[in-house]
Amino acid sequence: MHIQTLKNDLGDEIFEQIVELFTAESSRHLDALGSQDNELEVRACHNLKTHFRTFGAMEQAEFAESLELDLRDGQSISDSDIQTLTETTRALQVELKNLAA
Repeated sequence: MHIQTLKNDLGDEIFEQIVELFTAESSRHLDALGSQDNELEVRACHNLKTHFRTFGAMEQAEFAESLELDLRDGQSISDSDIQTLTETTRALQVELKNLAA
């Protein structure tokens, strides 16, 4: 689903609330990455994947899902993966905030 379509379908007020919620939640999930708590990191990647899919960011969702699966297999997340996920999440936050304004 295209973000503009989602905004049109939901209306400005609800869309703004969802953007605020996404921003807060995704920031919290990003903070969990690199914590060395496997369960917390798996949940963070899973939730980010879901958020990305909600806004139609399928490439980012696939990346988050690949990290989630790696973590479930007992692997750790590299610093570069954390940086990539952080940058893509922040970019989506900015895009959504601009659209909600």
